[in-house]
Amino acid sequence: MTESEELFEIFCREAAIPIERVQSGHQKTADYFIGQDDRRLVVEVKQFDPNSRDRIILNKSPEEFGEQEAFYDGMPGDRVRLKINKSMTQLKSLSKGVIPTLLVLFDNVNLWPEMCDPSAIKVAMYGVETILITNEESPNGGARIVDRWHGSHRKATSSTNTTLGGIAPLLIEDGRLHLKVFHNYFAALPILHDHLMSQMVTHYQLMQNPEVAFTEWIQFNA
Repeated sequence: MTESEELFEIFCREAAIPIERVQSGHQKTADYFIGQDDRRLVVEVKQFDPNSRDRIILNKSPEEFGEQEAFYDGMPGDRVRLKINKSMTQLKSLSKGVIPTLLVLFDNVNLWPEMCDPSAIKVAMYGVETILITNEESPNGGARIVDRWHGSHRKATSSTNTTLGGIAPLLIEDGRLHLKVFHNYFAALPILHDHLMSQMVTHYQLMQNPEVAFTEWIQFNA
């Protein structure tokens, strides 16, 4: 069992969320069922572990840290996208199109908060925010914006990965476990608030279609 799986089981016990570990067989499936009756979710738990470059940085002393080590230099959401790619087969296998799914992520690197922050998750799901400008001046000053859209590297669209109900970083804040659930706007089976109702869970959603507009995560409780 990985550290992330152990922490997720502790989280569910502390949040009084029923949890059932799926016995692995020849076919790869997701890790857990949580909830009960018509409020069950299929959950895959993944963690970010240090790669070779991360380990080099982790072994440096604080005096050796510079700008290159202080900020995550990868493309926003790149590691989140990899976890989505590696999880969809397992989630689909257990969901069978009738149970909502959730991908839980745990950062076991602990170097850069922005590696899996809300912005990284949004870019991983819906693509890089792109703006087309001209050298003409806009009435309000600055370059005139011709168009804006969510561009490349998106993993969640109206026709792609609709099985994915949401992505949820599992965090340790002030010594306590907390789950932040970022709902997939295009989920065929949306996660409802009462699937995960706890003071240890916070829910976020987009208010507009990310295929046609820039939009931000909004916390909700309904």
